[in-house]
Amino acid sequence: MANPTIEIVPGLRQVIVPISDSPLGSVNVYLIEDAAGPILIDTAWRTDEATEAIAAALAERGAQVSDLSQIVLTHAHPDHAGLAATFREASGAPIALHPADWPMADPARRVDEANLSTSAHWFRRNGIPADEQAGTRARRSMGDRNPPFVPDRALADGEELVLGRFTFRVIWVPGHARGQVCLYDERARVLVSADHVLPAISPNVGIYGPDDGRPLDDYLASLAKVRDLPAEIVLPGHGAAFTGLAERVDWLAAHHEERLDEIRAALAPLAGADTRPATAFDLCHDLTWIGGTVHFSKLSPFQQSMAIAETIAHLEVLRRRGEATSDEGEARITWRKQG
Repeated sequence: MANPTIEIVPGLRQVIVPISDSPLGSVNVYLIEDAAGPILIDTAWRTDEATEAIAAALAERGAQVSDLSQIVLTHAHPDHAGLAATFREASGAPIALHPADWPMADPARRVDEANLSTSAHWFRRNGIPADEQAGTRARRSMGDRNPPFVPDRALADGEELVLGRFTFRVIWVPGHARGQVCLYDERARVLVSADHVLPAISPNVGIYGPDDGRPLDDYLASLAKVRDLPAEIVLPGHGAAFTGLAERVDWLAAHHEERLDEIRAALAPLAGADTRPATAFDLCHDLTWIGGTVHFSKLSPFQQSMAIAETIAHLEVLRRRGEATSDEGEARITWRKQG
C-alpha cells in the first residue's frame, strides 16, 4: 500500500503505516513537530516495511529517525510499540508509557516459553483443542516484531504532556490494554483515542489468562471517561480520523450489551438436564464475528484466540451480574446460564 501522511492540524500528522501480516492492514502513527526534534506517538511493529514507512514520513518533514526527541506510546501492544526500542537506540529519544503496561515491555517479564505454555494451558482449559494451538505459536513469532525494552518514564493519569505546540492531558483508559491511554488537547479539541475508540471496529477486549482481571468492566467504565469530551476530531490507532465521539462511544457500549445478549441466548440453563455446559470455545461457534459476517470456524487461529478471550471477558461480566455460572474443572472451564 501507499504510505500516505495526512496533516490533521498544523504541527500534527497522521502516518498510515502498513502492517501487512495483520488483518487490520495498517496502524496509525502520529508525528508531531517540535523544536527539539520530531515526536512520535506510537511506532508500529518492527518490520522493514513499517520502518521504511515512518522514515519516509520523517523525510517529508526534512528529518530522520536519529532526530526523534520523544516517543510516546499509547499502549504496549506489538503493532503500537514494536519499533520503540529500535528508534530509541537510533535517536536517544526517551520512551514514555503508562506503568500498567510496563510488564508487557519489560525484558524480565515479556513473553517467553513459560508464559506461552501458561497461555496454551489457559486456552486448552477454555476448550480449544490441543492440536489447534496455532494462536499461541503466532504469539511466539511476534517476538521478533516486538523486542522488549524498559521505558524511560511513566505516563500518569491526568498529567499534562507538552508535545510541540500541543498540551495533551493523559487519560488512562484500561480495557483494551491495562496501560491504554488517550491524549486530549483541550485547546485544539483533538483526542488521540488510539485503540480505545476505533471508527469501524470494536477494540479487542479479552481475558488471556487467569490473572487478567476484569477488562470488559474496565473498558466500559473507560468509555464513559471520554464520551463527553468536546473533541472536534478523534485520532484512532486504526482507521481514518473521525468526528462524533459520543455517538461512537454509545455504539461501542451498545455493541457489548448486544454481545452479552447473544451469549445469554447461547448458554444452556443451569437446570437443563438434557444439555451440556459449554466452554468458551464451544460458545464461540454460536456467535458471529467481524461485524456479524464471519463464522468462528472461518477465522484464522490467531483471530480465534482473540475471539475466545473476548467471549471469556463477556462471560465474566455475566457471572458478576448473576446471570452465568462456571464449573472450573481441572481439564475444562464450562459455563451455564444462571437465574
